[in-house]
Amino acid sequence: MKYAYVLMGFLLVLCMSCDTPQSESQDGGSFTYNGSTYALKSARLQHYQDSISADNRLQLVLCSPTMSFANGKLSGYGELLCITFSIESSDLLPNIYNISDSLIIASESYYLHISSDKTDTIKNYLVNGSIDVCDTEEGQKYYFNFGGDVSIQGSYEGTVTYSNDVDGNQVGSLVIGDSIIPLQKGDLMLWGPVFSEQLYYYEFYFYSCNMRYDDSGTIKQGIMFVVGLQSQNAIMPTEGVYPINRQSVNQTALYGHKSGDANWGTYWVEYLSSTAQTKAYVMRDTVAFSRTGDTYEFTFHCIDQLNNVMTGTYHGEFNLIDIR
Repeated sequence: MKYAYVLMGFLLVLCMSCDTPQSESQDGGSFTYNGSTYALKSARLQHYQDSISADNRLQLVLCSPTMSFANGKLSGYGELLCITFSIESSDLLPNIYNISDSLIIASESYYLHISSDKTDTIKNYLVNGSIDVCDTEEGQKYYFNFGGDVSIQGSYEGTVTYSNDVDGNQVGSLVIGDSIIPLQKGDLMLWGPVFSEQLYYYEFYFYSCNMRYDDSGTIKQGIMFVVGLQSQNAIMPTEGVYPINRQSVNQTALYGHKSGDANWGTYWVEYLSSTAQTKAYVMRDTVAFSRTGDTYEFTFHCIDQLNNVMTGTYHGEFNLIDIR
């Protein structure tokens, strides 16, 4: 759960988990091939596991302005560069990646041309070369240089649409009724005073390991459990037991409710698709936690509005989103 940022807090977390808003005026690049220069306007990076070997993969797709590659589907015409990496990281870190080092998979890296009338398609595999990844103020910049039978040189700088299709490491579990949900690393949103000038509001976001997003950054699969805590501690919430409460009281978990377009307090959402979901607010019982450094130990025992008994534990760190 690296990142751009609610319903108020809710939309921030979705952006955090997945995507940086596109800035059309800043994104772009070009490359040369067979003596001609072609423009690049968008970049997408997908983290997934190979279906046969289960090895970790990162796939970078660069498209011309007339072509789109979104949610795994190709449309339009023009030029596309697909570069696939076999590395353990879940992101492309600043480094030089070489085909000769087997970091770029030649059989899964290629140049694709589709004519404007879509009657002519050329696909050439990239079998020799490298890509240099750098961090800049505008986002990541990629310098690529491929030789051999397919000679391509160019660069792209700007925002990148990122999708993660690999289950996160389990650091806890949540039971809702008869359903057992493994939890991965979550987010902690530091709000500051919201419901009272004397109290500080904190939202802990717990995500199921199978959380998935579409290319717009919207959750399309998985379960999210949100715990909203109120505390007089302005730095971090005070350790202890937090009973679910409708009042703005120190060291309580706010009961689940909705204000305007925003959900607040303690509730869970199951995403069936990017547009369909089920949801229930938590109405009573307690949430408790302790903290050692940046590591939190949570225990849950709650009842939601559907009378589901919710229990579980969490042991791990959180991604911090400080908007105070």
